[in-house]
Amino acid sequence: MTIFKLISDYWFIAFVVIFQPEIREMIKKFGDQNINSYFLPRKKFIYSPLQEAIMSMSFRRTGALILIEGKQKLNDYVSSGELIDAKLSAKLLLTIFNRKTVLHDGAVILRDDRILAVKVVLPLSQNVEAVQKFGTRHLAAIGATEETDALAIVVSEETGKISTAKHGVIDTDIPKEKLAQVLADETR
Repeated sequence: MTIFKLISDYWFIAFVVIFQPEIREMIKKFGDQNINSYFLPRKKFIYSPLQEAIMSMSFRRTGALILIEGKQKLNDYVSSGELIDAKLSAKLLLTIFNRKTVLHDGAVILRDDRILAVKVVLPLSQNVEAVQKFGTRHLAAIGATEETDALAIVVSEETGKISTAKHGVIDTDIPKEKLAQVLADETR
C-alpha cells in the first residue's frame, strides 16, 4: 500500500483532525444563527403572513394595495408615504388597511420581510383601456408596475376580489390557489 493510497482513503479524517479548531468555530457560529437565514432568502418569510392578510381582507371586503419591491428599489414611492419600517405580520397589515385608521388610504410597500412605508401615493396608469375599466386602486397598481419591477396586489373594497399586476399587466379575480403560486414565485 502506497502513501498516496493511504492518504486517498483517509483524507477526510486527516482534514477534520488538522482543521478541528476552525470547524468547531464554524459550527458554533452556524448554531448561533437562524438556520433558515443560511438557506432561504429573506423574502421567503413574507409568504404566509401576506397570504393570510390578503385572504382575510378579501373575505371582509377590505380594500388594499400592496407593492412588493423587486430588484428595483422603490425609494421614490416610499418618500411619498409614511415610513414605518416594521416587521411584516398579517395583523399589522389588517390594522393598516382597516377603514377606521388614518393609514388605510394609499399603498403599502414591502421590502424583504418589512413593511417599509404606508399611505404611499403611486402613479396612475394612463392606459386608455385600463382607465375605462378600473378604479383608482387598480390604476395605481398598473401604473406602479409599468415603471418598476414590483408586484402589486389589489383587494377590491367593492367585491373582495383579488388582482395582481406585474410589468403593467393586471390579472383580475384570481383564485386563492393562483395567489398562492404568484406569492410563492415572487417571494423566492
